Amino acid sequence: MSFDVFLQRFGARLGDAGVARRVLAPLLVTPSDDGFGVVRTRDGEADVYGLGTDTLMFTHASGRQIWQVVVDVAQATGYAIMPVGCPTCVTRLEHLADLPDELRSLALVVLNGDDLLAAVTGRLINLASARGARAATLPRTAAMRGRRFADAMCALGWSLMEVRPATRTPPGVR
Repeated sequence: MSFDVFLQRFGARLGDAGVARRVLAPLLVTPSDDGFGVVRTRDGEADVYGLGTDTLMFTHASGRQIWQVVVDVAQATGYAIMPVGCPTCVTRLEHLADLPDELRSLALVVLNGDDLLAAVTGRLINLASARGARAATLPRTAAMRGRRFADAMCALGWSLMEVRPATRTPPGVR
């Protein structure tokens, strides 16, 4: 995908700008002192800008593993993930409180690179509690359902229940 994915810290949490560089170091194939690098995984790569600063931008991402790299950086730094034209994502539920209101209302909690890829491709949607105090994510595709997702929902404090489609009589049948 060729759109930009920004990572940025919100709130009062302090952090070390060098953490992202240390997480990316084993994957950087063209590190430089000007904050630019190319990150390469087994199945793709991405350009990264802002190394050594409090804001990163990944662009020209290819492959699936690069999405896990973005999540790894966000988890290590506490950054929010902001893919252009997509909902803002965080890797921890408590980071939702740090987001500005206009980003928080549609924000998603992603646990791994597959969740992030689902968010940027529109296959992950937001669930907000009736009180609006918590938010979690729900996959739209059957491939993402299962034990891993159920465990994540329980860890976020959500109870799972079976949802059955309403019985509907097809048109023309009485």
